[in-house]
Amino acid sequence: MTQFFGQLADALERDGAAALATIVTAEGSAPRMAGARLFVRPDGAGGGFEGTVGGGILEARVLEACRTALGDGLARLLTFDLSADEAAGSDMICGGRVQLYVEPLRAASCPRLASMLREADRLTTQGRRCVLVNVLRPDAAPDCRRLLLAGEGQGADVSGDLALEPGALAELRKAVASASGPLCVEAGGLSLLADPVASPGRVVIAGAGHVGRQVALMASLAGFRVTVVDDRPDFAKADRLPGADDVRCVGQGGDWLAGLGLHEDCYVVIVTRGHRNDGEVLASALRTPARYVGMIGSRRKRDAVYRRLEEAGTPRAAIERVHSPIGLDIGAETPEEIAVSIVAELVQARAASRVRHMVAPVQVVTPVGVADGV
Repeated sequence: MTQFFGQLADALERDGAAALATIVTAEGSAPRMAGARLFVRPDGAGGGFEGTVGGGILEARVLEACRTALGDGLARLLTFDLSADEAAGSDMICGGRVQLYVEPLRAASCPRLASMLREADRLTTQGRRCVLVNVLRPDAAPDCRRLLLAGEGQGADVSGDLALEPGALAELRKAVASASGPLCVEAGGLSLLADPVASPGRVVIAGAGHVGRQVALMASLAGFRVTVVDDRPDFAKADRLPGADDVRCVGQGGDWLAGLGLHEDCYVVIVTRGHRNDGEVLASALRTPARYVGMIGSRRKRDAVYRRLEEAGTPRAAIERVHSPIGLDIGAETPEEIAVSIVAELVQARAASRVRHMVAPVQVVTPVGVADGV
């Protein structure tokens, strides 16, 4: 499943243009946090859009600004100040203050942009942190040059066509080292928007039965990339798992998680058909750095599996990582309801990880020529 930037790359290559809107700052009870994005296709390509910045009147105004930008070719830095009264009057349930950067992009003047966007998609799918950096030019034609920082700190790999002197590049790397949301910085005499690209997270579901099938669909709808593994050929079929990006069938007695390259931005959901398989997959999962490991079943079953793991030498500290019984306690009974409870817990874990990575508050240096929206 293609992520947001891959979809934007497709639009640039197919339609020749798109307008990208990114929330730079969000204060109060804004509908979406900084880093939320959407892009709009030109009218000749159907005028549709992908992504969201929160819906309601705010999104309607942003869509209008994007279409205007596609028409006049000018970038915009817009501020929307929605007080509680204004939000209620426009049928919005959220208020707050939101600042967005709207940038019209044309493939002809940005020949390297699509490939860089695809690279950002590829890196985040692998769980690697990356930051897209572009020049802020409100009320002017956009500067399509960009940098892609991949990795951490001063050792981050750098690619792109935006040239910065070594000192300015070091300053930029330092500024974005702990940012989990967009950051406006001054470096090399330029106003830059540094936008960390959040990984969607990868959910690995061990078990393609009734619950696994519904978890795959629900996790996909929540924006995760989904892999499903089972040892039954009749179950491990892509056509019966529409939410899965990857479906694998393992041999009897094989390691269900072997070769998956699990990293810290992975979430393992264990919903196999039996205790023995659950225990084997759990033991394998606890040897990985996966952020989340959850196992379905009653507390009695859980305790029996834990006891066997401890007898086999698994440290108690590792076992305490496990979420079991899996999912938030919402009184779920059907496979669909159980999937809702499981994916809700996955979303909770993903959100908590992003909060933990925000070490320093976002700093905004407002460039000259800010355009205020209503």
